[in-house]
Amino acid sequence: MDKVKVAVATVGASLLMFALAKIVAAKPPPEGEVKVIKVGVKE
Repeated sequence: MDKVKVAVATVGASLLMFALAKIVAAKPPPEGEVKVIKVGVKE
C-alpha cells in the first residue's frame, strides 16, 4: 500500500475510535459491546 492510503486508513480508524468513545460516554452500551470495543482499542 502507498503512504497516502495508509495515512487515510489511520485517520479513519482514529476518527472511528473517537466516535465510539463519544457514543459510549454519552450512553453506556451492554457489557458485550463494551468488551468488543476494549478489544478493538488494544489492537
